[in-house]
Amino acid sequence: KINKKIENNFKYNDKKILLTRNIFTDFPEFKIIFQSYIEDFLYASFQSYYKIFNGWIFKSEHTTDKPAGSALWHVDNGPGTCIIFAIYLSDATKENGTTEFIEFEDTYNILNKVNKNLVLNNLFEKTYLNKSKYEQRQLLVELINSEIKKQNISIKQPTGSKGTIVAFRNNILHKGGFPLKNHERLIAMFHCYPSNKKINLDDYNKIRNIKKNKSLPNSPDFDIEKESYFSFFE
Repeated sequence: KINKKIENNFKYNDKKILLTRNIFTDFPEFKIIFQSYIEDFLYASFQSYYKIFNGWIFKSEHTTDKPAGSALWHVDNGPGTCIIFAIYLSDATKENGTTEFIEFEDTYNILNKVNKNLVLNNLFEKTYLNKSKYEQRQLLVELINSEIKKQNISIKQPTGSKGTIVAFRNNILHKGGFPLKNHERLIAMFHCYPSNKKINLDDYNKIRNIKKNKSLPNSPDFDIEKESYFSFFE
């Protein structure tokens, strides 16, 4: 149902994000998905209620020969209590560019070594600060890949059919969205946080905020009416 609606009634912006008034009102199926497959997982993980900071649908296509942006290793750097849900609207295959991630303990060990390498070898001042943001990102990715190889780190990449749901913490190393030629990845992404009160999923229907300058909240104690966003107009 969701895919047919997208094909017949919706368009993407130049970043391949689906233009929506509100993901929950445009696609009420997501309320059912949360109630049926996600809520119990969040209650068990957080040992509390939960709330949703944002939600959107986007497509990843093979447009370049090398991965870039979110298709490179990164952590999101928001509050560490976040759990990200990727709901696959395409088949979750390696060819389609499914999310890859590294478990928390391994992430800690890798980033600890990378940071020490930058500081102890004066790479931070000599090699990092004088580079462009693009070059800085490339250097960090090179160091991360080197540590993955040195430490023989296991990389997780869950696969499955259309409808697969992948959950992971925002502050573990992860990457995704680099499909092979003639393949594409279509997913709905939601960032969820613990909450001290129960929020009815219908409450998200009335939110019309759009993304401003921040992708993640400064604190997990955010106000959904003022800060959460589920709409993309451009």
